[in-house]
Amino acid sequence: MTFDDVEPRKDPNLSIQAYYARLNPLSELLSPLSRELLFGVWEATGTLERKELNRSTIVGILVGDLIRALDLREITSGIVQRGQWFVHSGPTYYTRQGDDRKRAVIRLDDGRRITATVPRSREITATADSNMDGKDEVSIVVGRLLTDERFDLKRIIHGLTVQLPTYMRSASAASGIFAVMCHERDPQDVANLLSRQAIQPEDDIRLMIETVDCRERQSASRAPRLPSNT
Repeated sequence: MTFDDVEPRKDPNLSIQAYYARLNPLSELLSPLSRELLFGVWEATGTLERKELNRSTIVGILVGDLIRALDLREITSGIVQRGQWFVHSGPTYYTRQGDDRKRAVIRLDDGRRITATVPRSREITATADSNMDGKDEVSIVVGRLLTDERFDLKRIIHGLTVQLPTYMRSASAASGIFAVMCHERDPQDVANLLSRQAIQPEDDIRLMIETVDCRERQSASRAPRLPSNT
């Protein structure tokens, strides 16, 4: 709940000042126009203070709209399923893991915990480090439930929609291939996701998406071991 005991998804006055964000998973929820706006603000020049303010403001506006538009449920409600996005407005516990990352833990009502790795490179403002420290009871967390124990955010959309087209323009290349090595997820699922998010640039650059199945498999030359009858 927010400070007025209203769920964020039902709060018409929800206002978020963001201090941490992973752009790639956020961008996959946006329309092409909104993605262009987000990355335009992100790459804009200016003083450090102006950059922090602009980035924090645009992320806060977009996330607030997404929470209401997608009707994101509170993770502690017990109804969020694997693969679904959620919101959490209760305590989140952070512990440091070296200088460049932290571990975030959300305690669920049934006694389980879900965790995530939080790279400090995704911090938007200078206050992020102090806000995301120890027991944070005032911040809203938006994430996606990966397993019964893990929540995380994907990071490949930015490479497809921004980085590769930028490199291709620099090299005056008309076509390119975006290859993804799938070590855990089904390659077809990844291909379908990327195909929905891909946007074709306006200057005749064309991109092809290729996924490679790198999941571990049992060797075909090794017969499975059968239980002994003795």
